[in-house]
Amino acid sequence: MAQTHKLLVRSKPAAASNTIGYTAPASTKALITSIVACNVGAASDTFRIFVVEAAGTAAVGNAVYYDVVLPDDDTFIANVAILAETDVDIVVYSLNGNITFTISGIEIT
Repeated sequence: MAQTHKLLVRSKPAAASNTIGYTAPASTKALITSIVACNVGAASDTFRIFVVEAAGTAAVGNAVYYDVVLPDDDTFIANVAILAETDVDIVVYSLNGNITFTISGIEIT
């Protein structure tokens, strides 16, 4: 069983659009260890992060962070422990589209 700690994905979703930030590759499990949200805009923005299981949709019931206001030019770092298998999506959302998300963790194959 191989384990690699790495940057899993960087994502900058379009404004007000739920976007799959990360899904573990086939036959792989991932332990998400951190999610960094960085507001690269000139005004505050609001973000959401969801853990969505197979065929589900991003909603209040599976939110990890919901409507968090992030001031302009600021960064939010979440140290987490989320197990993501191939049927689990990490979904990200930025109200104004000015937030980038960096997801790091360990992939186990």
